[in-house]
Amino acid sequence: FIENFNSSLKDRSKKISANKKTDILDSSQIKELLLKSIKSANREVYGKAILQPEYHGMGTTFTGCCIQQDKAYTIHVGDSRLYIKRGSEFN
Repeated sequence: FIENFNSSLKDRSKKISANKKTDILDSSQIKELLLKSIKSANREVYGKAILQPEYHGMGTTFTGCCIQQDKAYTIHVGDSRLYIKRGSEFN
């Protein structure tokens, strides 16, 4: 799952960056990039669960974070969580 997500993210990011003068993506591009990459990884997991009996009923959880400049973009699948640590506190 992670390998598929990373690969999809890299490929899509390169395609977007190739069409721009900078490597900085805007908010809508980052959101689209994360969503399409997670959907691709999800299809991979679902396909394995359908085709291979040992993976029947398999699922996964995932939490990712993309930080660009002063913004963080998060994505969740399943019941995973993301915490931010400020000093000694987790939120």
